[in-house]
Amino acid sequence: MDRFERFTVAVAGISYHVHRLMNQVMERYDLRGINAMYLTVLSRVDGGITASQLGEYCCRDKADVSRAIAVLEQKGYIYKEAGRYRAKLYLTEQGKQLAQYVRDTAHRAVTVAGGDISDEDRAVLYGALESIAGKLQELSIDSLPEGHDEREMV
Repeated sequence: MDRFERFTVAVAGISYHVHRLMNQVMERYDLRGINAMYLTVLSRVDGGITASQLGEYCCRDKADVSRAIAVLEQKGYIYKEAGRYRAKLYLTEQGKQLAQYVRDTAHRAVTVAGGDISDEDRAVLYGALESIAGKLQELSIDSLPEGHDEREMV
């Protein structure tokens, strides 16, 4: 398996299984797994966040974010700032409790899944992933330069 295959298969596998776990957690609340990410992001942002910012942070399109906001608002987990265009979103008390439950559950899952990785290796791994994610984001906006060898990227 080459670098690209190894990298994309590993990342896709991680993403798939994280979403499966979050779907299992969120189905108790009649929510989709993606809502777990929205709730955790909202729980970490002081002063609220706009739907556009939430979509950018979670790498989700506007339609998905809008659907999720409607569901989360209808179920009483979030509320919007009244009367403002590009209103900020906030967690309700019920939303804060659910977000904390999701964060605790995700922490347990990551602790178990990465239990055999040292703190030093974990720091290197996360740093590398953040670097790759940032560079891939730049490339997806600016596009890959002509003649660049993709094998050098990952």
